[in-house]
Amino acid sequence: MGESVKIRMLEKSDLDALMAILNHHETRKFLNRNLPFSKIQEQKWLESLKGKANKREEFVFAIERRDDGKLVGTMGIRGLDWINHHCTIGIVIHDPANQDRKLGTDALQLLMKVCFNVLNMHRVGLDVMAYNSRAIHVYKKVGFQQVARHREKHFFNGTYHDVLCMDILEGEFREMQEDERRFVSVVNE
Repeated sequence: MGESVKIRMLEKSDLDALMAILNHHETRKFLNRNLPFSKIQEQKWLESLKGKANKREEFVFAIERRDDGKLVGTMGIRGLDWINHHCTIGIVIHDPANQDRKLGTDALQLLMKVCFNVLNMHRVGLDVMAYNSRAIHVYKKVGFQQVARHREKHFFNGTYHDVLCMDILEGEFREMQEDERRFVSVVNE
């Protein structure tokens, strides 16, 4: 897990790189934003992240390629419910050239470790546009299951689109980790 990527907290120095990738039309269609981001909006958002992390309200990470340190995506944990131990995540690999390279899968597995092993969550949920087949494939591969479909919830490019709700429980995550460990031990024998 995490062989091709490393994660770190987003920093103010990431602003220019974020602006370039978040305002790309192909990236925005997978976010819940129709309009381009302004530099002032992004700067204020970046400045707010440290306070939110300190209050344990939201954590946002940069995803970097391990081989060259290039910022290729972002992911976050929000909606943290510390009583019922659940949260919501989101992940975006920004540049289409970095998709289909296992970066998203590796990053998502690292994020699941943070949610379950560090933050002690019991359930992790997410929303995904129904037309985002790449992301849905990755989520299922990591163990997420579809639990609901919100019809025509997202409006983009003049059309309404369905949004899928998916989740994974702690026990399911642990079982997948154990299956992976068993597979690795059999291969290494």
